[in-house]
Amino acid sequence: MLRRFVFAAGVVAVFAATGCGATAGVGAGSGAHAPGHATPEGAPREPLAWADFTPETFARAKRERRFIVLDGSAEWCHWCHVMEATTYHDATVAQLLRDRFIAVKVDVDARPDIEERYGDYGWPATVIFSPDAEELGKYKGYIEPERFAEILRDVIANGASSSSRATPNAPDAKIDARPLSEEHLAWIARMTELELDELYDAEQGGWGKWQKAPLMWNNAWTLTRAKAGDAEARARAIFTLSQQRALIDPVWGGI
Repeated sequence: MLRRFVFAAGVVAVFAATGCGATAGVGAGSGAHAPGHATPEGAPREPLAWADFTPETFARAKRERRFIVLDGSAEWCHWCHVMEATTYHDATVAQLLRDRFIAVKVDVDARPDIEERYGDYGWPATVIFSPDAEELGKYKGYIEPERFAEILRDVIANGASSSSRATPNAPDAKIDARPLSEEHLAWIARMTELELDELYDAEQGGWGKWQKAPLMWNNAWTLTRAKAGDAEARARAIFTLSQQRALIDPVWGGI
């Protein structure tokens, strides 16, 4: 419950749309490449066999003792497409992936849980897992082929990337495990209500005044208030959800 309070309070303060950029030294890719497209050297590229982000994929990784590379990307993200075209289809990178890794692609618009977890890493975002599903490194933005090959070799040799501990803009992993008092929880709840009230967009729905993505915890928070008898919260939730529903692609899914 505390995690939900803190997450909601943090989210409402950062409602600008997540960036998609080319941050040197950190990143992942998106989007299908054109069949038969050639590398700059003229050699035809073979399609990369992307796996799904599922329990079955992690079970396979554990069984075969393979690392997992998660490519968090979006169809609208230019540098996601660039990374797939240049980095994931680089001959050296592709061979390393085939030998010791399982490459997993996630459309973050279709997986809001992944978007929420790794949104701080831009798009593309690259996350490397051990065969036992432990996060070994997280990287932000486009990664050049040579750098990515270096990261993969480091993981194979050491079981982790030596640079994964110094990821730019990484959220602080230190969490105070002491339980908060009811008084503190009530204070967090009230601050969250005030933040959401201030950022509510009465014209377009949702929270934030500029570009914003649908985030489920803001809807859930408002629905909780509505369930407690708050008529205004109920109206806001219904209007916001109807507006967000219009963003869903009825053919391909995602936003």
